[in-house]
Amino acid sequence: IPGISSYTFSLLFSQTPTTRHRPTMASQEEKPTELTEEQKKAKAEQEKKAKEIQEKFEDINRLWLDNESPKDIVPVVDELFDLISLEDKAAVLSFLPPKLCAHCFVKFLDDPPNQRTPEIAKVYMTIIDELPLEDSAGKRSKVYLQMYKCLTPAYLEDAHKFLVKYLSTFNKVDETADVEGKACEAVLNCLKLPIWKFDEVMDLVPVRGLRTSKNNESKLLLQLLELFCNQNYTDWMKFYNDNKSLVDNTWKLEATALTEKIRLLSLCRLAHNSKELSFADIAGYLSLNEDEVEAIVVKAVGHKLMTAKIDQVQRKVHVSYSHHAVFTTEQWRHLQDTLATWNDNVSKLLVKFDTLVKEEKQGN
Repeated sequence: IPGISSYTFSLLFSQTPTTRHRPTMASQEEKPTELTEEQKKAKAEQEKKAKEIQEKFEDINRLWLDNESPKDIVPVVDELFDLISLEDKAAVLSFLPPKLCAHCFVKFLDDPPNQRTPEIAKVYMTIIDELPLEDSAGKRSKVYLQMYKCLTPAYLEDAHKFLVKYLSTFNKVDETADVEGKACEAVLNCLKLPIWKFDEVMDLVPVRGLRTSKNNESKLLLQLLELFCNQNYTDWMKFYNDNKSLVDNTWKLEATALTEKIRLLSLCRLAHNSKELSFADIAGYLSLNEDEVEAIVVKAVGHKLMTAKIDQVQRKVHVSYSHHAVFTTEQWRHLQDTLATWNDNVSKLLVKFDTLVKEEKQGN
């Protein structure tokens, strides 16, 4: 589409007459094997189905070339989808425009995954929220979970977004092992992936429910994320030394990567209180040598966690912006005060401008 040749069709489908086995020269010289009645019946049914598949595909092509509305084409696509194998479903989904296959894609998610599933899920992930799903919340929750499974581990960052959407469909604590397990996976993703803002996950009801979990490991995992939200390098090292086996073996987290992550977040927290930081202050707070300070600041700027200038002569860092891992009530109040001050300043400026305009008019 547009313009599908029979050759293209033969490449797309594995069960059509054009792609079935063709005998070699040697086998052509042999007498054909007489088929049993059952085999003849099976062959006839296969050829009938292959012809029906080809006709459906040609109908789709004709409707598309005639600029028919997608809503008139979708039913034919659905009929085609019901006729073909799992492998051919993957071919259709990767070939036809997503707007014609959205409904079929949801059905495809119910099938056992194959090697093309992650790529196809990646293509369709941008339109999932636009799908007119029946049974609204329940169906959508299931689709979010299926998308997470399809995209994991090939596209883990994208998969995490669907895991968050899935968990956001719960408005009360669900103590079932599966939901608690998914809440733990969301927390682990926050620690493993280049995620620096934790509000979204911390606000999820199943994640908050880990505080009262009967599983001590789940409680400790949430404590670790809370540590990354509000505490510093020293707290992380104490937690790691107390729970080394959990971190390394059970959760399979990389301690070195987490150490760098907590140092970057700790640097941001240090900058919340002072916009001018000495190399010595930073080194002491992060347990670094002073000659390592410049590198950690450059990394923070590279991750867009901080806007800063390094004064190598004075051995100071001048910070104009630093990242917040979570936005607390106190920070909302600070933002409110800042906006109120900005509003007052703009109002005073407008009054002065009006006064100047009036004075100029009176002078003329």
